[in-house]
Amino acid sequence: MTSGRFVLATTAALAALGALLSGAGCGNEAPCTDCPAVEGRYQLSFPDAGVSSDCTRLGITGLPQGADLEVSRNGNSLTGTLEGVSLLGSVTASGGFALGGTQANVDAGRTDTLNLAGRTQPLGADGGMVGLEGTFTASYSNPGAGGQQNCALNSPFTATRR
Repeated sequence: MTSGRFVLATTAALAALGALLSGAGCGNEAPCTDCPAVEGRYQLSFPDAGVSSDCTRLGITGLPQGADLEVSRNGNSLTGTLEGVSLLGSVTASGGFALGGTQANVDAGRTDTLNLAGRTQPLGADGGMVGLEGTFTASYSNPGAGGQQNCALNSPFTATRR
């Protein structure tokens, strides 16, 4: 039996994603026509941080340290994937970006919502390789038989293009 709390949590996650994609986190800049080339594969890095027992109960043992973030760009629209979650978002002319997505994790019996927002960073003196830095937020929920279980993570991140 599905609890109404699960529907409420999913609705809240989708509303947050809508706000993210409407420009929140990107400084409300107009869509760019000459957008930064953010497409590529990035390796995520987080400061050392543990997770709460709420997260551990849901099978989350840590931040996605070293995980690959795949990003594709079409104009100012971004798509991507992180840990099997499909992401949508946008980039601004000044390099601000936001990506977010919600997906059922059937194997773990939970719903995963991942969001990344920040700025692009040139890494080389020649302006070559681009990195990303910003804030990673995630929420995980499971409407299990023992009642709704939730976990939230929030951490700064950096990402280096491979």
